[in-house]
Amino acid sequence: MLKLYFENDYGWRDYSIELFNQADEYLNYSAKVAFEYLRAVNLIVQNCRLHHQYPGPGFIQLYDKILNRIELYVEDFDRSLLELPDEFLYRKKEMLMLKEEYLKAKVNFRLELAGYLTELTNNQRKIISLCERNGDEREKLHFLIVLADDVIAFKDDIEMMQRATNKSPEEEKALSALSSEEVELAEIQIAEYVQEINESLKKHHYDRTMAYYIFYASYLNMKLENKAMAKQMLARFHATGVDIKHYTLAVLKLYDEVKKNLLCE
Repeated sequence: MLKLYFENDYGWRDYSIELFNQADEYLNYSAKVAFEYLRAVNLIVQNCRLHHQYPGPGFIQLYDKILNRIELYVEDFDRSLLELPDEFLYRKKEMLMLKEEYLKAKVNFRLELAGYLTELTNNQRKIISLCERNGDEREKLHFLIVLADDVIAFKDDIEMMQRATNKSPEEEKALSALSSEEVELAEIQIAEYVQEINESLKKHHYDRTMAYYIFYASYLNMKLENKAMAKQMLARFHATGVDIKHYTLAVLKLYDEVKKNLLCE
C-alpha cells in the first residue's frame, strides 16, 4: 500500500505520520512486525529524499527507538533464520531481506560503516544461493542487480562523505573505522557481479520481459566505467520497446543520468 502511495504521489505524507505515531504498537507486537515496520520507515525516508525532503531530529529519535527495540529481537531472529529449512524459500528470502533493512538503518542513522559491506554481501549471497539451489534464475538475476546496486550506492555515499569539508566528528570516526581492504574487496566483487549480470542477460537473449534488468545493467556498467557495454545494454533496452515511463520516479531519474553520461559525449 505504501509503495502505491509513493508511486502515485498521493496521500503518503498523512499515511506516514499516522505510521510514525503508532511506532510503539508495531515495535512491541513481534520481531517480524518490528522488522516490517523498519522496512516501511526506510521506504518513507528513501522517498522523502526523492522529493528533496531530508530527515530531521524527529526521524533520528524514531530510528533510535526502532533500532533499540529490534536489537532485542536480533538474536532470536537470526536463530529462526538459521533453523528454517531451504524448502521454505519465500519465507527465508523474506527474512534475509528484512535483515538487510536493519543493516542499512544502522549505516544511515548510526554511521556503522565498518563491516557493512561484508555483512551486506554475506546476506545477499545467501539469498542468491537460495535462488540457485531452487533453480530460480530470474530471481537470482534480480538479487545480483540489487547487490551490485547497493554496494555501488554505499561507495558513492562514502566518497561523498570523504569529499565533504564540514564532516562531523561522528562522520570522521566512522570513516576512520572503515577499512580500505573491505572497500577494495567490494570493488572487485562488484565487477564480478556485473559481469555475471551481463552474461545472464545474454544467455536469456535480452528477452523483452527482462527490460528492467537490461536497463539496470546499462546503469551498473556505466558506474563501472564500462561505457561500451553500458551503451550496448541501453540500446538493447530501447530495442525491447518498453517505455521507461512505466517505471518508478527513482528509475526515471537513473535513466536521465544514464542518457546524460552515455549519449551526450
